[in-house]
Amino acid sequence: MTDRTKNEASAPKHRWLTGERQGDRTATWQGLLLPPPVTPAICAHRYLRGPYTAAGALLQALVPRAIQRRPELVARHEIEILTAAPALRSIVPATLDTLTSLAVPDERTRFYSGMRTLRLAHGLTEFVRDCLRDCGEGAPRSVFFDDVQHADRTDQEFLAVLLRRIDPALLTVVVGTGTDFGAGEPVVAPSAAGAAGRSATGGLAESLLRFCDRIESIAVPVAADGRPDDRELARAFVDTDCTSDDPDAVAAYHRIPDEERRALHDERAGRLDDSSDPALAWGAIPLHRLRGSQPLVEGARAMSHALNECMKLGFYDATIEFCERGRAIVDWETNPELRWFFTTKLPTSLSAIGRGEEAEAICDEGRAHTREPLIHRQLAYATSMLYIRHLQPHKHDIERALGWIKEAIALSSLFEDPKEREFGVVFNQNGRALIEVRRGRPEVALELVEAGIARLDDYLEPDQHLLHRSVLKYNRAQVLAGMGRIDEALADYRAVIALDPNYPEYHFDVANLLHR
Repeated sequence: MTDRTKNEASAPKHRWLTGERQGDRTATWQGLLLPPPVTPAICAHRYLRGPYTAAGALLQALVPRAIQRRPELVARHEIEILTAAPALRSIVPATLDTLTSLAVPDERTRFYSGMRTLRLAHGLTEFVRDCLRDCGEGAPRSVFFDDVQHADRTDQEFLAVLLRRIDPALLTVVVGTGTDFGAGEPVVAPSAAGAAGRSATGGLAESLLRFCDRIESIAVPVAADGRPDDRELARAFVDTDCTSDDPDAVAAYHRIPDEERRALHDERAGRLDDSSDPALAWGAIPLHRLRGSQPLVEGARAMSHALNECMKLGFYDATIEFCERGRAIVDWETNPELRWFFTTKLPTSLSAIGRGEEAEAICDEGRAHTREPLIHRQLAYATSMLYIRHLQPHKHDIERALGWIKEAIALSSLFEDPKEREFGVVFNQNGRALIEVRRGRPEVALELVEAGIARLDDYLEPDQHLLHRSVLKYNRAQVLAGMGRIDEALADYRAVIALDPNYPEYHFDVANLLHR
């Protein structure tokens, strides 16, 4: 046994509470000798508020008090707090927007890295640590997260980091899951998550095994007398946003007529629509609208909003889930437009989290089922980027990437509207510039990027496509840096920072270049 293993074995531990039923886990938690809880038990089920359901609930308990005692701490973690708990925008001002976060959907040409949520998890953990340590909350404290087996990956990733980095003497974290959570999953440490090595549970299984004492919950007898009728049981199940595991309620929900079940979902969605918590639109509202009386209208509308928001914020697992739920209710023959809508975000989302082979299959499916030039252009670009960036390295193929990007450029040149045509050509030529760099021809890449900057200046209004214009200048800086033209690269980087001062990667790149 190594010294590290001995120290881990003797150190205070968090708790991993396993059991098949919520009631059993809750009763067992209530019987544990733990420090005072910072908040009542938190249900982490993603059906409630989607990504960061658990983290958001914890923040809503901590942030209001922290604002009074340490406002500078809240300001330091503004991005993490408002991303995980958007309801707190009423008390936490948003001051760090970027061109990426502000871009309208039609001008969104850059998306966050698949690693963004891991960075957010570390920031959230540091906020929780400093809040408990410095805001007069009193230590030690505890917190119980249940139903974590049903949590969105953002929460599982956050909990993996929290368990690893929070001292149990400050905050004892109790994680409740089913008995088979993480079974058969390869062990992947949280720091190895991302496109290159990504655990399905965000590394949580690893953290549970290393940093927790595992406790099996004790079964609690369930009273068999005096149970309500099926409709009331079904209503109770729907009112938990379908997170209850009460077997009688679940069975009653499935027994009642379809029309009554849909009506219950409509009623619940109507009540939630009046809530001030935007995160409900990432979880419970699309759930109920999809299961309500108008899945192809209200359901599709709610899911489209949810997947667009999740895509914008870099919640790619949630985006994929919403796309899959939408694709399950429409097909190419009866509703091709809606089918495409629930397909279009998949290649980018799958690629961002290292699932390039699945993204390639989606591109092939889309090409097989549509004649729309705009769709074929988008799929050609996505396929090109798969072969140059997103597939496993042994599957990279520069010639295929070049062929697909030239097809995307050719399709762009066919559009009649001059602004749409020129932007499409420039956007895809920018993709070709990446390929030319990989081909060892940076001078060609530089010509493509500079020509793109000039074309957009000629054809677009000054306030159009500000994001992509900044991306082009950033890419020019990268090419110049690669060519050793350091002073010119620094000038471009600093120009982009002036346009988009809150985008962090630009500052890293300048620091790296200055270090060189």
